[in-house]
Formats: sequence, structure tokens, C-alpha cells
Amino acid sequence: MAVAEGVKEALWLRGLLGELGVKQERVKLMCDSQSAIHLARNHVHHAWTKHIDIGYHFVRDVVEEGHISLTK
Repeated sequence: MAVAEGVKEALWLRGLLGELGVKQERVKLMCDSQSAIHLARNHVHHAWTKHIDIGYHFVRDVVEEGHISLTK
């Protein structure tokens, strides 16, 4: 799951820059999977999303909090 790994790295870099005193806006993360973007933005649970592991829930929470925005 590449999106979750990218989000983890972006949050780490955001934290590092914050400690250095650099004010951060929302991080734009480019993702080529329209399905991953849709799952991160859509908070409705469907039968076909039951198998999704914890990584997508992590990405969904971070996007909801406004720290990261996913774009294609």
C-alpha cells in the first residue's frame, strides 16, 4: 500500500520542518490510483471495503484531519 507509506513519510517530513520552525500548510500528495483517493475521501463503508487493512483507515484519518490532501 504505497499511499499509506507516502503519507507516513510526508507526516514525518512535516514534523521535522515544524521542529525547525518552518510553518507548514497542508501537504499535497500525488497518487495515481483514483480508487485510493476515493477511499480516502469517502467515509461510507461499503461491502467491498470490508477487506481494507488499517493503512487505508490511517490515510482516511489523516486526510480528514486536513494534514494531507490527495490529488491525481
